[in-house]
Amino acid sequence: SRNTMLKEDFLKFQEMALEDVVMPENPDDILEKNMQIPGMKQKYIDAYRKQVAIVANLEVKLEEAVAKAKNKLKDGGYAYTAKEATEQTALDDDVAKINRALIEQRYYMGWLEDTAANITSLSFTIKNWLKWKEIISTNY
Repeated sequence: SRNTMLKEDFLKFQEMALEDVVMPENPDDILEKNMQIPGMKQKYIDAYRKQVAIVANLEVKLEEAVAKAKNKLKDGGYAYTAKEATEQTALDDDVAKINRALIEQRYYMGWLEDTAANITSLSFTIKNWLKWKEIISTNY
């Protein structure tokens, strides 16, 4: 397992979602989609769980990089204010690199969570549609 999700992999998920979260027009396709929902949803949930671990791992790395950068500042001998130290630390190459990765990976994590939720609401839409079809067919 990789320690970050690649942008290409995320773009593949986005492409899949374009189809996954859409209610089909055709009744046969709706029934087919209804059967696919659990597996579809699981695909996003599994990826989301991986992202949670990736983000947690990056957060630990960030704390370590910040601590290292602060030690470097102390070794420099200049007495920085807390605000200056924070600003200087943010400029550290490792800290900046990990921060950029965190922003990207958190975005992927949130998107995957939202997409799993959208599939859940699609499942409710389909269930309601099926009930509606049943009511119509029994009333006429």
